[in-house]
Amino acid sequence: MLTPSRSSKGGETNRRLNKIFLDAIASERKVFLDIADFQPFEIDGVVFSPEKLSDPFRRAVLENIFLLHAQQEGWGVLNKTVNLAEKQAVRYFMKLPAHRRKELINSVLKKKQGEPL
Repeated sequence: MLTPSRSSKGGETNRRLNKIFLDAIASERKVFLDIADFQPFEIDGVVFSPEKLSDPFRRAVLENIFLLHAQQEGWGVLNKTVNLAEKQAVRYFMKLPAHRRKELINSVLKKKQGEPL
């Protein structure tokens, strides 16, 4: 049974996934949710465990391992690929005061004007 959420969560990812989910339901397609249930393991001395999922780098490694497995099995995946360093740079940029963001954008645009496309 499809029951609407009691409180709407914001964010681009939630909206994007909700639309994909609702479109799939409307088309009478099946949608599955996999839950990562795994035993702790180690790669080159780095421990991966459910307790360490708060670390964004460990979580990104695990997500990619699970996505690779899903793709290898031929399943469609809804996850977008996100470069963690770029995501953190955008967060840092957005925390800057508006006047500083404008200065940086203008500086980049001025440099780009002299470069061939």
